[in-house]
Amino acid sequence: MLQISSTERDLLYTIFKELDFYDRNEVYLRAFLKKFKLRPSPFTTKLFELFDTDKSGAVDFKEFVVTVCKYNNTLHFHASSTNTNRWFTKGTCALSQKMV
Repeated sequence: MLQISSTERDLLYTIFKELDFYDRNEVYLRAFLKKFKLRPSPFTTKLFELFDTDKSGAVDFKEFVVTVCKYNNTLHFHASSTNTNRWFTKGTCALSQKMV
């Protein structure tokens, strides 16, 4: 089971909603590229696919959280909104023995 605090969950949800341009509780490649100011390329597509674990073409919140926690030693996300201005960095969440 993935273990994160409610503060961590709320921060991740804030970041996720910043990426959810269509308000569908899913993030699509186009929004992902736009938010991070990336151009379409094989590399950026592969990066998005790290998050899209079920290969649906969209990333839901569960996929987002699991991927950020899985790669939290190398990925750093900045949440910038009116309510928060913090970094989500390594050590912010921990995985237990069981998977989500």
